Amino acid sequence: YAREVISDVTFTTDIIVGFPGESYCDFKQTLKLVEDVKYMSIFNYIYSKRKGTKAASLPDDVSKEEKVEWLKELICLQKDISCALNSAYVGRVMSVLFERIYNSDENLMMGRTDENILVVCGKDLNKIGQICSVRITKSCRTMLIGEVL
Repeated sequence: YAREVISDVTFTTDIIVGFPGESYCDFKQTLKLVEDVKYMSIFNYIYSKRKGTKAASLPDDVSKEEKVEWLKELICLQKDISCALNSAYVGRVMSVLFERIYNSDENLMMGRTDENILVVCGKDLNKIGQICSVRITKSCRTMLIGEVL
């Protein structure tokens, strides 16, 4: 429904794999949900006991090996989805609020679109804190690359 009302809406989520009592069948249903929703990104984790939580009293009955394999499977699926979603933005002009210099390369600055997508462009300190029109020239799994117009 949200995509019918807001065509460019994006979704993110957190997923924990290997929660006590989770079966591989349960995990496959999680993968199906990820495929159906097509999250822009997922913060994913392997379940581990946290003292003071209700889950800490449950038997941790999913092996570490299974948890690692499930996480790999989830990451692989999400990588494909993120790449496909991001590639659809190439060639578009988007509004980007530039936040700061990009940590991985001081010659670049980073910002976010209205959809909370990370965009990286050539550095222009006058643009930080500003909303600018950016033509997207390239997509990656975790971000878009563009040029300020």
